[in-house]
This record gives sequence, C-alpha cells and structure tokens, in this order.
Amino acid sequence: MTESKQTLVSELITSDEYKNCIRTLLKETLQDELKTLYAEIKSLNEKVDNITEEVEQLKGENLQLQSDCEALQKTNSDNEKRISSLQKTLNERSETIEDLQQYTRRNCLIVTGLPEEKGEDTDQTIRKLAKDKMNIDLDERDLDRSHRLGKPQDGKRRPIVVKFTRYNTRQRFMKNRKHLKGSRVGVQDLLTPHTQDLLKEAKKMMNDMQDLTAVWTWDGKVMVQVIWNDNKARKTTYMTFTTMVMVYPGPEIARPLPSHKYSGSKM
Repeated sequence: MTESKQTLVSELITSDEYKNCIRTLLKETLQDELKTLYAEIKSLNEKVDNITEEVEQLKGENLQLQSDCEALQKTNSDNEKRISSLQKTLNERSETIEDLQQYTRRNCLIVTGLPEEKGEDTDQTIRKLAKDKMNIDLDERDLDRSHRLGKPQDGKRRPIVVKFTRYNTRQRFMKNRKHLKGSRVGVQDLLTPHTQDLLKEAKKMMNDMQDLTAVWTWDGKVMVQVIWNDNKARKTTYMTFTTMVMVYPGPEIARPLPSHKYSGSKM
C-alpha cells in the first residue's frame, strides 16, 4: 500500500463520520440482538407460566385424588364393618335356624338294626322292642308316629324314625338303650345335617388325638370324653365337641353349636 493510501485510510478511520457510522451499526446490531433475546425470554416466560399453571392444576387434581382416595378408604372401612356386622347377624341367625331345626327333632330318635317285615306296624315294632329288650312299657299314646327311612331293599334293615309325644318318654327310651349293647339294634339322636357333619369330624379327630377317648350324641349335641393330666393325675372330662375344639387344636368348624351341660350317659 502506498503512503498516500495509508494516510487516506488513517484519516477515514479517525474521522467522526466513520466513528458515528460504526456506532450506528453497532447500536442497530445490538438492538436487533436484544429484540431477539427479549422475544426468546418472553417466550420462555410464557412457557414457564404455562408449566406453572399445569403444575398448579396437577396439584389440585392430586389433592382431589387424595381426597377421593380417603373417601374411598373410609367407604371401604365402613363397608367392611357393615359386612362384618352382617356376617355376625347371619351367623347368629344360622345358629338360631340350626337350633330350631334341632328342636323340631327334640322328641325324635332313630332306631337301627330292627328286622323289617312287609306290611309291618312300626309303632308296634318299637313298643315290642321297648318292652322285650329295654324294660319300658310304651302305650300307644306315647308314640306320635314312626316310619322307615328310605326305599325298601332286599336284605337291608332300614332305620326307623320315632317321634314320641313327650320328651321325657323319649329321654327314658334313650337312656335305656344301654340294654341293647351287644345286639344289632341301636338308638341314636335324629340329628340335623350340620350336627351329623360335626359328629363325623369328631370321630375323625378321635383317631388323631389320644386324649379324645369317646364320641357320642346326646339330646342333639355331639359329646366327647377327654382324659387329661392335671398335676400328674389323670382326669376325665365330658364336654361338647365344639367346646373341645376351642381348647384343643383341630380342624375349623363351619358353625359351632352352643355347648350345654351334659346330663346323660354315653353308649
């Protein structure tokens, strides 16, 4: 570059006009950059505001969900209590129905093993058994009705259901069944299906428990004899089967019957 050109460039750079032009260009450039930056900041602020609004909305929804959950938990707890109460009521009513069913059988007994004849009078058969084998004189008025169970089968002795007119006559007949020991004839309570299941369960447990030495029924209840040690002394206790399973470990009973004081004799 020649000296004259250098001088010209130097004068141009140092001139006020050039400086003003540079300032103007820088100012315009900075303004454009700032506008762009402000626009981006504004956009970011709008996004932040939207996110903040969404977060607040989610918080509100979360609080509502928590409230709904607490309400559902309370409803569930109330329903569980109601179900428990209904189950208790159902069990109580089932016990009442079971007791009523057994009470309708209160004057009834089943006699097994008696020979069967065509056209027989079962009332007369029972009275003859009572007189000849059990030392009981039964009048016709002592029996309400009697009949064989099931359909006749060759060679099969069907049980006889006997309904006595009075409970004390029924009990006397039941107590005197001891005279039938050693024969094919037996006398049993007429049990409800549930009590029959209890009796079967008690007999199964007797095979697994050495302390359980006898199982029988009395007045519609399943009775057991338990021998246990008390200070090295062996004692014999009589109780209902359902009372026993509350003391000894064993299978669950679907609906235990109320226990009662035993006053009879086992067979």
